[in-house]
Amino acid sequence: MLAELEEKSALPSFWDDSDNARTTMQELASLKDRVGVWRGLESRARELYELLELASL
Repeated sequence: MLAELEEKSALPSFWDDSDNARTTMQELASLKDRVGVWRGLESRARELYELLELASL
């Protein structure tokens, strides 16, 4: 979905319909925020796993 919206926003005709473009860009920003949160959690989980491995040595 994220990649599809990014491709759509790169089309030359994307801004012809400003209302649709605004809605799409808001949705794209929201999805990027959600993905960022999950990537942050994934990174923290990986760090915790590494710390647990070090603690068990």
